[in-house]
Amino acid sequence: MVLRKGFFNILLLISVNVLAQDSGKKIPFSLVNNHIYIRGMLNDTLQVWILLDCGAGSMVSDEQAKKGKIRTQPYGQTDGVGNNMVSYQMADSAIFNLGSIRYTEKMIPVLSFREIEDCGAIIRVDKEGKIKFLEAKRNHVQSIDAVLGDKFFRRFVIKIDYQEQILTLYEPSAFQYVGKGDRIPLQYIDNHIYARASITGSDSLAASGYFMVDCGSMTGLILNVPFIEQHRLSPSAGATGISLCGIGGSSKSMMGTLADLSIGKRRIKKPITLFSQASSGVLTRPGIAGSIGNGILSRFHVIFDYSRKEMILE
Repeated sequence: MVLRKGFFNILLLISVNVLAQDSGKKIPFSLVNNHIYIRGMLNDTLQVWILLDCGAGSMVSDEQAKKGKIRTQPYGQTDGVGNNMVSYQMADSAIFNLGSIRYTEKMIPVLSFREIEDCGAIIRVDKEGKIKFLEAKRNHVQSIDAVLGDKFFRRFVIKIDYQEQILTLYEPSAFQYVGKGDRIPLQYIDNHIYARASITGSDSLAASGYFMVDCGSMTGLILNVPFIEQHRLSPSAGATGISLCGIGGSSKSMMGTLADLSIGKRRIKKPITLFSQASSGVLTRPGIAGSIGNGILSRFHVIFDYSRKEMILE
């Protein structure tokens, strides 16, 4: 999910263990269609499924806000990967209980996730981020009751173990990394994190830029429209047209591969890549090459340390 400004912007290797002054708090999660879902409690009364998303701000669904009698007021509009604007409301606060972790967030947006849930019911996404449309809609649809995003990642150092499906949360002041993972510098702009990476197109054309790191994205790599046009990039032979759906509805894209993606010392060959053809929304913004999602991140153990402005890939 790629949402806007802190509110809305929806390779497994053998690793050396992270050593810290504390062992961290471990929280199990489920990986559904390459999305990370945590089972938790909202405001001490509602059992909910929470999407983990470093590419967005924290949010609560309008349905859960209504069930929990959370008071809201109209606030504004936002955009996402779709071509349309979406209205949202604002709540004063929300309390999340995740195992032994109790986390409160002030001024939290409330909006509908129905379009995203409906989209998830008709697609299957493999671990590399390849999207396949189903012939029939699933009977069971994974609900998105809330999202934990930017402020949550700023509060903790967070390690994601995709293989074991475990999150580990550390206090930033107590965390000390002594492993041999690749430390990737991050830029923090408008409540999002960006890493510099380079790509090689199917025609051997190379380009580099800043990519949003988005663990709320089910795909591998998304290229924004201005970056595609600037570097005259084109999908590999055999690319297929798809609709990329999320906040703001849907937008057109071509799904293919690149020759490779390089981030830090890591090189990923033939990553699944979406070449956006959006006419509006976040995928048309200049200055951003695109986004790196779980189809890439899940090849590693990933540690997000916002306090030190770095991401560690093991």
